[in-house]
Amino acid sequence: MVSAEYSIDLKLSELLKQARPSATSLRAAGEATDAVGELIKSVPPQQAAAEAASGFVRDLGLAAEKLAFSFRPPEVVRLAGSHAAGAVTRPDVAADLLVRLPKECFHEKDFLNHRYHAKRCLYLCVIEKSLRSSPLIRKVSWSTFQDEARKPVLHVYP
Repeated sequence: MVSAEYSIDLKLSELLKQARPSATSLRAAGEATDAVGELIKSVPPQQAAAEAASGFVRDLGLAAEKLAFSFRPPEVVRLAGSHAAGAVTRPDVAADLLVRLPKECFHEKDFLNHRYHAKRCLYLCVIEKSLRSSPLIRKVSWSTFQDEARKPVLHVYP
């Protein structure tokens, strides 16, 4: 007779086999993540204007002339989330990339009146434009972090 504990272990092992992506899938996701990270790091310095996110800026009630800044490549692009922790499950293998914006893109008081959020969105607009022009990227879409409208995020599909 099979013990209940052994039966549960067997069921759990089978469930984990079904949920874990293959080593090939993880390797492909890692390579794609590295490629996207390199694309982001290679975005050239340029002027970021509020027109790139005019609806977002308008909704925050900000003056466009106070938001223009010189885009600089990110200080750090780092893998985070479940992929970095090795806890990815099927069917979709996703990876989170954290992008640290350079201090030079901000003024000391940009945290006032949502200017930080607007500049963060403009920074992502510059990255989006660059990624859309790359043949390695199939699709780029927008979402929000934890349904917070002031925290837009990009979903990139290589």
